[in-house]
Amino acid sequence: MHKFSVYKRKKDKRRRDTKWIVAWTDQAGRRRAKTAFTDYEASVELGRKLARRAALASVGRVDRFEEHSETPIEEHLEAFIDGLWSAGRADRYVEQVEQRIQTILTGLKVKFLHELDPVAVDRYLTDLGRKRNLSAITRNEYITSIKSFTKWAVTYRRMRDDVLAGLRLTERRGIEPAHPRRALSVDEIARLLDAAERRPLLELQTVRIGPNAGKPVAKVTERVAVKARRKGRERRLVYTLAVWTGLRRGEIKQLTWDDIELGTVPGHIHLRAQTTKSKRADSLPIHPQLGDALRAWRAENAPVSSDEGTPAYVVRTVPDMKCLRADLALAGIPDKDEAGRYVDFHSLRVSLSTMLAAHKVSPRAAQALMRHSDPRLTANVYTDENLLPLAAELQNVPSIAADSCDAENSVTTPNLHALISDMPVAERHALVELLTRSLAG
Repeated sequence: MHKFSVYKRKKDKRRRDTKWIVAWTDQAGRRRAKTAFTDYEASVELGRKLARRAALASVGRVDRFEEHSETPIEEHLEAFIDGLWSAGRADRYVEQVEQRIQTILTGLKVKFLHELDPVAVDRYLTDLGRKRNLSAITRNEYITSIKSFTKWAVTYRRMRDDVLAGLRLTERRGIEPAHPRRALSVDEIARLLDAAERRPLLELQTVRIGPNAGKPVAKVTERVAVKARRKGRERRLVYTLAVWTGLRRGEIKQLTWDDIELGTVPGHIHLRAQTTKSKRADSLPIHPQLGDALRAWRAENAPVSSDEGTPAYVVRTVPDMKCLRADLALAGIPDKDEAGRYVDFHSLRVSLSTMLAAHKVSPRAAQALMRHSDPRLTANVYTDENLLPLAAELQNVPSIAADSCDAENSVTTPNLHALISDMPVAERHALVELLTRSLAG
């Protein structure tokens, strides 16, 4: 066993609040020193541990777990994040995971992996939820991020056991959405598309001040009007894409003409894995209405092939929430209904799922079109039952015949005679006497 010593500096020998120093010889024969604890016995135990480790290392037996346990957790986190980058995960995803983990580590003042505690993490996230008004879904995202970190540490043998294995997510059925959204009806979608196309030019024509304030009587040059009309058609196409494909804002933004196949019937959109949320390449059929809109837009804009260096994106911009609210207002659609449900860009994806359900598209086909891994997500989260034809569906169920019960439960005369003839004589006489009294009464 390698020797070690525990001591204090000469000036600190009489001070109880100063820490002891452990000195030992490592496996390479070098003299090492480490600041220990104010408690002498704990410092001696640390000295034994360091000496034992040096002795094992000198004969080629190295305990990597102990080495990693003394590595600052920031170094482990840096290696974990580097792994996510190397795996090709999306920039936004990696940044969010790092931010969530860093928030927990900073809040709990965790310096080493073994200091993570599931009870402390759960309590901290509960307090954080109250301070920041976090939804249960966001809380689950924090838990998922920190648990992926400790699971990675076990996989790469930086920890013997996952210290956060007992930390549980909030069940989805117990979660009240902080931002409930609704689907748009077919009529509302039509009004939104019309408003989106008209609004850019209408805003230029609308007078802001003076006696004609609010009236579309301002003069606009033809060159400016052409640009405004083009912007309106582009915005209409974006909403049409979202409604008929369920593509998210970021997925539409990265869509190029090379991803779209319009020469077949039906046409298809071939999504690249790096542009989708799930990092999975998918192929979506194109609805005829969307196909006509894409052909007209491509003919007008004469796209350049991506092979020439610059990607030929289908659209240049995707409306933000401020723009969508203005389009909804012009269409006469409130962005929040009486039940407190919102309309945002993702509502167009919910609208697609609801239309599929309303038109009796099979659950498996709807799940594939929505690109969901779980059919319950399609049916329970992305379908707005308020827009389903529930009353009409109920009317299609046949009525219950009034004589159905009688036909099943009636006893025919032959059956009654057979029943009485099979009775013992004493029971038959008793039945006849009972019937006689009933008739007499």
